[in-house]
Amino acid sequence: MDRLTLLSATSSQVPEGLSPTQRRLTELVHGGALSLAEAAAYLGLPVSVVRVVVADLVDGGHLGARAPIPTAQLHDSQLLGRVLDGLRAIR
Repeated sequence: MDRLTLLSATSSQVPEGLSPTQRRLTELVHGGALSLAEAAAYLGLPVSVVRVVVADLVDGGHLGARAPIPTAQLHDSQLLGRVLDGLRAIR
């Protein structure tokens, strides 16, 4: 997991029997997806510590974690030019 891993809740309720840090983290992601770095900032803990807490919660099925959406590649200006020329030719 890296800093940009997106965390989300796997259920609508916060599970019982969690440590205070785990409970707070699951409460945070019930408001919407957060990156691991954002969660660490909200908790006031180092990212490395939150990474371990998240791993435990993911293993227990209490949190979902997915890789961030990759940055879009730059467009090919020649391809876009050919598409534009083709669209103009349709008229």
